[in-house]
Amino acid sequence: MDLEYLDMPSEYKKVTGTVVKADLHRLEVSTAGDKPQRVLVENKAVSGGSIALLLRGRREGRPEDPELRALALLAILEGGDDPAKLILKGATNKLPARYWEFCLEARAKAPKAERREFEARKLYHGAELEWRSIKTWGGALDKYKLLQGDYSGAEIAKINADLISKRLSVGKEYSFGAAQIRTGGEFKRIKPPAVPKVQVPDSAVSSTKDPDSGERTLQNFAEVEFYALPATSYRCWAYVGACCTETFTFYYQATEMKMQGKEIEPGSTSAWPVDAKLSGLKKTHAQHSKEAKSPARWEWVPLQLPKEYPAPGAKTVRVFTENQGFSVAYVVVSSTRKAAPNDAELKDLVRELAEAAAAAPASVVKGSPDPLEWLLIGPFENTGVNGALPPETDQNLAKEHQGKQGKVKWEAAKATLQPAGGSKAAVFDFLQLRKPTENVTVYAVLHVKAPSAREARILAGSDDQMKIWVNGKLVHTRDGGGGVKVDEFTINIRLEEGWNRLLFKVCQGGGGWGLAARITDAQKKPIEDLEYHPFGDSE
Repeated sequence: MDLEYLDMPSEYKKVTGTVVKADLHRLEVSTAGDKPQRVLVENKAVSGGSIALLLRGRREGRPEDPELRALALLAILEGGDDPAKLILKGATNKLPARYWEFCLEARAKAPKAERREFEARKLYHGAELEWRSIKTWGGALDKYKLLQGDYSGAEIAKINADLISKRLSVGKEYSFGAAQIRTGGEFKRIKPPAVPKVQVPDSAVSSTKDPDSGERTLQNFAEVEFYALPATSYRCWAYVGACCTETFTFYYQATEMKMQGKEIEPGSTSAWPVDAKLSGLKKTHAQHSKEAKSPARWEWVPLQLPKEYPAPGAKTVRVFTENQGFSVAYVVVSSTRKAAPNDAELKDLVRELAEAAAAAPASVVKGSPDPLEWLLIGPFENTGVNGALPPETDQNLAKEHQGKQGKVKWEAAKATLQPAGGSKAAVFDFLQLRKPTENVTVYAVLHVKAPSAREARILAGSDDQMKIWVNGKLVHTRDGGGGVKVDEFTINIRLEEGWNRLLFKVCQGGGGWGLAARITDAQKKPIEDLEYHPFGDSE
């Protein structure tokens, strides 16, 4: 949609894109164009003309009625002659001439708002967008400081004073629960099994399989990210669960951390073993159980961090395991705490995490019941189905990449919906959507919202080779040719509660080039309560 809003006193600005979030105070627009970005617009700043056009759009297909005249007047009150003419379809004689004369002068005669109010609004919007990535917290904190100081009298600073104060207090201590712990490989979020006489966490991330090689162990991780203040020392503890010395064996990496002269940076091939120093455990799982490995004992384990961080910024702590059942429920990083939380403090931590989750604003991104709107990027050079290209590792949907013939970016594209098995398959003919069409590769993204976690299936077909990832995990590879056949391949997947990202890679040599995909339940029946959206809640 097109929105016009008051950007500065007497200065109107236009933004074109998709409204991805909305609340009582503002809209968030994902812009169209060569370099998509997110723009926040205060609801009260939206022009009368834009509001009138939006309301007019809801009346498309209805007989003309007196409300159209009222909508045109709404636009005219703020000087929106073009929206008013659109609403009246050019029939300016439907309103007296004096209204049009007023419209020409309306904006010039309107009372001028205080410029500092708009400056404060821009500071707040910039800070809120930067706050979404811990890597840009430095810029956000600078803006919040200005809002709390020089701009403290501005309306937006007064309304959000508590939030601004809370944001500026970060840096001393961080608490992470399972919902805030990022995972890779075989780690999944679980509800740990009950254990007699043990206070078991309500939720944790757990390794659901034993990785079958050292390389895969480094990909089987749980991690947290925190913002470190300059020249500040931090301590870290992880509340981990396992059942024996074997399953309590794990390793870790941390930003700017060295052990015996060896760098153990997250993402490197070096990790450091953690000695949990726990007594009363059997050495191996085979010595105490024939059941699958699972967390039966929970303990706080310290993880050493650098003495201090010379520069502020985002820092990561990552743990790895070779064992099914190893689990992480909480992580605490603190510059003030001398020891891990005791039982009473742990109860407080759990309550605070639950309160924070309940207070977090719910996503208002509304999806479609059908997988119609997707995002595509490409063409890239065809390096083969196993030749990794940037979209496989870079999840930033606003970023450009080097394609086969210049820069390429993620762009909206509509699939053809084809009836299949009681639901609808999304079908793409890439020959009609992308150029060139020989020896190339294209990627497609679709976000799927599930109201609860569940097992599901992707039924897919491609021309030619294809790979599919769900939430970053590779679930299917087709290293062969042939035309597109709807439902040719069945891929078992797990949809997590909330938005899930599906990424498809389709390679092309020559001839036909396409993709077909739909999601069903484990019995290949339609799932009625899913929502589909090109962006989901991606930032």
